[in-house]
Amino acid sequence: MGVRRPGLVVAAAILVSLPMIPSFLDGGISVAAVTLRFGIAVALCWAGGAVIERVYDGYARKAREAEIEKALLDGYGRFAQERHGQEGPPTSGSRTHGGTTEQRNGSTPPTGNR
Repeated sequence: MGVRRPGLVVAAAILVSLPMIPSFLDGGISVAAVTLRFGIAVALCWAGGAVIERVYDGYARKAREAEIEKALLDGYGRFAQERHGQEGPPTSGSRTHGGTTEQRNGSTPPTGNR
């Protein structure tokens, strides 16, 4: 499990470890304890950063897919408009075959001349 910005992970671990500095300077905590606590802080911050990154990437991927789908539908609408002189893509209840529009049940729509 990796993260894209390990510098931010280390910065977060330093911020988490700041409260133990006065005890270390007073001699209340040994170097080994400080090193162990900082290592644990780095591991926890790394795991948290990886989880946040995974969630963010999941939402970003869905947003990109939605943008691509919208762009494709817009492009299809412009193509259909240029090719067939239509105002946009055919409606969901019809499909176009060789210039005639066919309803989903297989019948052609009425032309209005009765």
